[in-house]
Amino acid sequence: MSNTNNLLIVDDEEMIRETISDYMTDMGFKTRTASSGEEALAILTDEDFTHATVDMRLGGMTGVDFIVKAHKIRPNMKFIIFTGSCEFTLPDELAMIGVTRDHILQKPVRLSVIAKAIKDL
Repeated sequence: MSNTNNLLIVDDEEMIRETISDYMTDMGFKTRTASSGEEALAILTDEDFTHATVDMRLGGMTGVDFIVKAHKIRPNMKFIIFTGSCEFTLPDELAMIGVTRDHILQKPVRLSVIAKAIKDL
């Protein structure tokens, strides 16, 4: 798979995954979804992505743990973080790999905001 505008969507809520996938496909992205960090890491071993949207609260592995491990596999991939927590602060391990406050989106978030954030990375 070519990595031009490929998006991996990692969220444990099916409706959110599918809604983002449908919208971003309409925006010209090739998308793939994963319901857990573990599933997403397995996908990354075989496929390359330019971007990933990652929910921080996943069953099993956390979003932070996923991003750190994913960065080791695909160091050029850019990440957008979704969080429902008003108190979420950017962990040092994410800041060290280039994730900034601009990469964090507060739930609920409009699809157009997600698309803009990804395109602005």
